[in-house]
Amino acid sequence: MRIAIDVSIQGRPWPTGVERAQATLVDALLDADVDHDFVLLTPGRVPDAWRGRRVRVVEGGGDARRTALWRETVVPPELARQRVDLFHSPVAAVPWRAPCDVLATIHELSSLRHDGWRHWRHAARVRHAAQAAWRLLCVSERTRSELVARHPRAADRARVVRNAVDPRFGPRDAEGPSRAAVLERCGLPDGDYLLAVGRLRRKKNLDRVLSALASPGLRDRRLLIAGPPGDAAASLTQRAAQADLAGRVHLLGFVPDELLVPLVQHARCLVHAAAHEGFGLPVAEALACGTPVVSSLQGAVDEASRGDALVSTFDLGEPAALAESLLSAWEQAPVRRPGERDGARALRDLLDVYAEWGQSSPRTDVRGRESPS
Repeated sequence: MRIAIDVSIQGRPWPTGVERAQATLVDALLDADVDHDFVLLTPGRVPDAWRGRRVRVVEGGGDARRTALWRETVVPPELARQRVDLFHSPVAAVPWRAPCDVLATIHELSSLRHDGWRHWRHAARVRHAAQAAWRLLCVSERTRSELVARHPRAADRARVVRNAVDPRFGPRDAEGPSRAAVLERCGLPDGDYLLAVGRLRRKKNLDRVLSALASPGLRDRRLLIAGPPGDAAASLTQRAAQADLAGRVHLLGFVPDELLVPLVQHARCLVHAAAHEGFGLPVAEALACGTPVVSSLQGAVDEASRGDALVSTFDLGEPAALAESLLSAWEQAPVRRPGERDGARALRDLLDVYAEWGQSSPRTDVRGRESPS
């Protein structure tokens, strides 16, 4: 079976959770003892780590900044040329017309709750994937439920394949960098800190975190936010400069993985205040390191944490709840007990979906048209 994987998101300038999740899964696939041929497609350049690992590499053919155009004009003929059986996209966007069966990945549907052209574009991509994809890979049961509620006809094609945590997220190594060394790389003095991870977007509710940090019990604590700019960057920067927070909130911008991992490992706790999240990868990464987590009940913390005792939750509907949870987590002596990464489970679930394709012959797509052999 020949499987083509769209790895175009690996060329993004500021890779975050979605990119890291795909990289972890591709690494596992290429290391697995499976009887599949893989073709990696990108308008840019395939990462060096994947070259020469029994894969075909198809690069270029488009502008890496305009993946939508590349996906429609370059990918379909290349899939035919490579005689691909199954095309696996790491996101909801898939070609409108493909010469083979397609797997689309649905990370979240929270974007559909907002206005703006990006959200309309996302809605259109999800709608097309729900109609055209042979299978839809949902990163959580929550995402699958939301998908089926909007697109009931996709129910029998939706499968849950949860994100796996990068193996680099694990317990602190005695030979690893000290907290002082990690913070020095960030231009900060040594000392305890709270940590938030993710692109600076309104949906992350980081403004709530800053408000909690200004409460009386937390006025001598500091917060580090590791993530590239987003639609909330300007307001967060302005709020962090106000007198009650000045000098205690540090917007680090994009942090490469080699620095992010020790930042998570040394954090007093990680705070995750998103109201709507497909999976909540930062929660799972922190728990893999043994770092305590304070997370909103409204996010996908239940699936990312699997009931881990290191997680304390708060209700976004209770204004004082976040501050209370942060103070409690700070004052408790942290118990560094690493959790599971679930990499083996994610790989197994994905291979099960691939096996479904192999067991269906002749193959028929959702429109009743026989797929090419």
